[in-house]
Parts: sequence; C-alpha cells; structure tokens
Amino acid sequence: MEESVDFTNDVIRFTGDFLTEHFGESPASLEVFNKPPFTLIHLQGFLMPAEKLLLQKNKTTYVMETRDLLMQSIKTDFISGFENITHQKIVEFYADWNLENESGMLLAVTDQEISSADFK
Repeated sequence: MEESVDFTNDVIRFTGDFLTEHFGESPASLEVFNKPPFTLIHLQGFLMPAEKLLLQKNKTTYVMETRDLLMQSIKTDFISGFENITHQKIVEFYADWNLENESGMLLAVTDQEISSADFK
C-alpha cells in the first residue's frame, strides 16, 4: 500500500512542478489513478488568465491550438521526468483538455506487462 501512496505523491509533486515550470502555474488539484500499464493524471482548475480572456472572446480554437503546441514541445521532457520518478518506460502519452470545466487529463501508457485477469 505504501508504494502506491509514494507513487501517487511522487507523480502529483512532479506533475505540479512541471506544469508550473512550463505553463506558469499549477492546477488547483491533481488526482492520479494508476492501474498498470495506465497512469491517468486528472487536472482541475487549470486555466491561465490569458486563456480565460480568450475563451470570453470565443477563441477556444486558439487556446486548444496553443496548448497542443506547448504539450508537443514539452512532451519529451515530461516523459523523461515521469520515467525518472516512476522507473517505468512510457510507450504512449496523451493529453486532453476540457476548457469549460478548467480541467484536463494526462494519460501515460507504460511498457509494464499485465495479465488480462488484472482487469475486471
């Protein structure tokens, strides 16, 4: 049980610090769900003031394009940092945003072998 708590806390700390460094602020809250080979990071309260202004002017496309470009440019750094703290190799990584709810998710798929019996 303690390993799971350490994993979750390490991922939360790393993700919050990483997003602060690259976006200028951290989400209001982060939740981590880990079921190998999947790690889902749910972000709440993650909308920058400039993004809020653009959304008020119905410029959702600009915000999404900017986030996509930024995520593509920092993806390698995020994966490297994640792998360093979790000691897991990421084979796929995805990000998705819900701007209306000021939320998003990051999904890391690792190379961990699992049995189909592990999934209900």
